[in-house]
Order: sequence, then C-alpha cells, then structure tokens
Amino acid sequence: MAALVSAIVIIFSVLAYTVLARTQPVQYHRRDGVKGTSFLDHEDPISGFLGRTFLRDNIPYLDIPDKLIQDVFYYRWTSLQRNLRYVTAGTGYMCTEFVHPVGYAKAFGTIDAAAGHQIDEARWLRDTAYADDYIRLYTRGPADPLQYTQWILDAMSRRAMVTGDSEFLATQLDDMVRVWHLWDPFFDSDAGLYYYQPVWDAQELSLPGFIADPNNKDWDLRKDGPDTFRPSHNAYMVANARAIARAAEISHDGLVQSQFLNIADDLEAAMYERLWAPEQEFFVRKF
Repeated sequence: MAALVSAIVIIFSVLAYTVLARTQPVQYHRRDGVKGTSFLDHEDPISGFLGRTFLRDNIPYLDIPDKLIQDVFYYRWTSLQRNLRYVTAGTGYMCTEFVHPVGYAKAFGTIDAAAGHQIDEARWLRDTAYADDYIRLYTRGPADPLQYTQWILDAMSRRAMVTGDSEFLATQLDDMVRVWHLWDPFFDSDAGLYYYQPVWDAQELSLPGFIADPNNKDWDLRKDGPDTFRPSHNAYMVANARAIARAAEISHDGLVQSQFLNIADDLEAAMYERLWAPEQEFFVRKF
C-alpha cells in the first residue's frame, strides 16, 4: 500500500511539474540588461510581415478578442518600421512621413508635422536609439522644427515617462529652449498668442482661406490661408512649454522651470480669453 501511495505521489509530482513548466512565462533580456516577461506568442502575430527581427526585438505584443483591432495594432508597428531610415554615421536614425520621398521634405527627408506622432509611437520601442536619434535631429539640427506647427517637445517629455530615461530629457533642456524661441517671430504680444498660416498648421484649404478669398480669385490665399491665431498651434505651444518646465525640473533649474510654467499658464489663459467660443463650447481660430 505504501508503495502504491509513493508511486501516485511521484506520478502527480511529474505531471504537476510538466504543467507548470509549460505555463511558465518565457523570459527575455532587454538590451539594457533589464529582464522582462512575455506570456504571448511572439511569432504568429508578425508572421505575415517583413522585418520580423525588428518587430520581435522592439515592439509590445497584444492579444485581444477583436482580431481586426489586433491586426491593425501590428500593422501600425510595421508602418513605423518602414518609415525609419538610417541617414549617416553620427546622426543615426530618422523617421519619414512618407515611404516615398516628397519634394517639400527638409534635411534627410524630415517633415516635422508628423514628428510628434512618430515620437509618441516610437516611445514604446525597446531600443531607444531610434527615437533618441530622431529627437536630436530636431533639437540639435539639421531638421527644421519650424516648417509646420508641432508638439515635439511635449512628445519628448511624455516619452521619458514611458522609457524612464529622464536623464536624456534633461540633457536636451538647452536645445528645447532654443527650439521654443524659434517661434518668437510668430508671437503677437498684444494678443498673447502665436499665429501661423493654416497650411503650415497642416490644415490647408481651411475656413480662413475661404473667408479671406470668398470669390476664389487668389488660389494661394485660398489654399494656404491668411495668418490666424490657431487653437491647435497655441495648444501645442502650451504643451511644449510645460515639457520644457518638466525638463528643467529634472535638471534642477528652478529659474527655467518657473519661467516656462508661467509662459504656459499665460498662453493658456490667452486662449480662453480670445479663442474660446462659449456658444460652441469650443475653441475657434481668429484673424
């Protein structure tokens, strides 16, 4: 009887070990040496895409009941991957807005209108070098952060919250301030707001162009629009100012932190004073 009980115990132990071993999460090691845990199949969701090595090494994985959303999730990562470009030694990577180059792109094919979106997505990549390089193209050149309105500095700040690399954000402080002041010529001190043409706010053929050219006699004016105080642009600038303040806080630069918190508060107050339409309960652009 004792032998039978011992045999049953041994068999149960073997079965339990086998089940537990199969259900233990797969361990992987990030490039920075931090151990992570993966419970999901990392091969099947990316099996239909090219560049699987990049995807396997870098992206977060998702497993949800809605297959369409899940497929779109993985497709978005392949879209980001297709737009990453290695440019030159010492400069590293950038991200294009279009897979096929366009004539109005700036240095190395950069277009800053999409940069905030791209940094927002790239913040989830395990290898931080891609976004580090891309950010420096704007903060230190030669990419043009003035071509379109943008929230690059804000995206940098929120990225640091994901990566945990506050030091990288802090090292960019002086350059963030420099990028901010590039917009000084487009600030109206009387209104307390920034202005720009709709086309360079990525909103060509918008309402101001039709108001300024009601008879359709000036196609450039109709398409590009006149200078206006734009809620989108000014909201970006509020967010960018708060991002500089956060970088200054990390750098223990209380003077710059206080300065840009005040700038953000004043700009936001001006938006509510001049751009808020109570009857619409929304912000409107104004000439």
